[in-house]
Amino acid sequence: LSELSGNKHIVLTTEPQGAYNVLKYIEENQLKIKPIVIYFDIDEETRILNMSERGDSRDKVLKRIQNDNVEELFKKLNITADLKITKLTDELDQVVINFLKI
Repeated sequence: LSELSGNKHIVLTTEPQGAYNVLKYIEENQLKIKPIVIYFDIDEETRILNMSERGDSRDKVLKRIQNDNVEELFKKLNITADLKITKLTDELDQVVINFLKI
């Protein structure tokens, strides 16, 4: 991550444990990076549809839904989301850009 500190914007998509590891690394190495955590809290029906549309097998979709404990992991790892997205829309990029302007 240290080689990333010169970039203005970096987007990483991770599971909660990955986010925790990145945040911890930034803090421990005193990197001049201001991380922003965005939590996608999307309803189960939409997640199933999205996974099916991208070609995931039925078994893979069901396993992912059964093992999806993101909110629980956020609490366990003491991660606070800066922005919570509850609906996927075509304007999602604008929502994030507007948030970053705050």
